[in-house]
Amino acid sequence: MKEKDTVRSEDAGEVWRCVDCKKDFKDINSRILECERCEEHHCSKCIKLTDTEYDILDARDDMHWYCNKCEQKVLRSIHLDKEIEQKLDTFWAAVDERMTQVSKDIEVVKESTKARMQAVEGVVKDMRVDMNENLLQINEDMNKVKAEVDKQLTINQKELSNLSLKVNEIVEGQEGKWTEVVKKQVNKSLEFVSYNIEVVQQNLCGARAEAEEHRD
Repeated sequence: MKEKDTVRSEDAGEVWRCVDCKKDFKDINSRILECERCEEHHCSKCIKLTDTEYDILDARDDMHWYCNKCEQKVLRSIHLDKEIEQKLDTFWAAVDERMTQVSKDIEVVKESTKARMQAVEGVVKDMRVDMNENLLQINEDMNKVKAEVDKQLTINQKELSNLSLKVNEIVEGQEGKWTEVVKKQVNKSLEFVSYNIEVVQQNLCGARAEAEEHRD
């Protein structure tokens, strides 16, 4: 609407011109309105506004006035803003719904992962128990085997000691017989060696004779 600054109007000589009738208005109390969009001025007579209607518009700061030229544009802008607002509301509602679904999916994944981790921990725990039991059993079996081996070694050692004693007793009691046996074995060996020497000598003689014949 028209400025109501008297000092500015009187001192600066501000003039409001009606774009319809082209009349200038200098009085601050002139009945003239300013379009809030194009900021052009229109007198109440040209826009066919009664004094009562003008007084209502002029008294209320929360009321807006647009000229006929701008009113349709403002209405379209308001309508467009409303459509944009509705689309934004729809968009943000979809975003909220999607975020809610994503949150639910995340919770499901968390619960599933938690359950799987608990299952894995249970399996690992059971494996550890089984491994400990197996290790204890293996250790026990190894101790048993070691005890059996030690026992058998002790028995074998005793048997070897007893056998050694018996052998010594036999050797000591049959020393003369062993001597005769050794002598006989030595004589046989010497006879065999002598026989082999004679055979070799005969073979050498035969080879020499053949060689002499071939030479002649």
